[in-house]
Amino acid sequence: MLSFLLIAFSFISLCGVKRTLTPDIGTKDGVPVRVKQNIVRASWYGPGFFGRRLANGKRYRKDAVFVAHRHYAMGTKLCVTNLRNQRTIIVVVADRGPYVAGRSLDLSYRAAQDLDMITSGTELVSYSVTP
Repeated sequence: MLSFLLIAFSFISLCGVKRTLTPDIGTKDGVPVRVKQNIVRASWYGPGFFGRRLANGKRYRKDAVFVAHRHYAMGTKLCVTNLRNQRTIIVVVADRGPYVAGRSLDLSYRAAQDLDMITSGTELVSYSVTP
């Protein structure tokens, strides 16, 4: 019974809760800076969205690499890493969303393909703003 409760608690704590990792040290113009990384659940846009207008005014192309986020300014670059396989991609915020509880990023089809998350549909990812 105790092991069941531990597993259940672990699963619940991983579902859509935003956590911050210890900041990594990066550089900007040769000067060391701290980079905040977030761990969130990400999903990807399904085929029903192909061709629709994004919040930035452009149409959604299946081969475009972008991400939807609720708050970051359009054009903000994010470095996203799939925590299951450590694949990383740089994406640009081009839309608002996702509007599903427990998800913080909505990746384009191409970005999700590059992160190898098409089959699973959602994955835990870490992300940080990149210059």
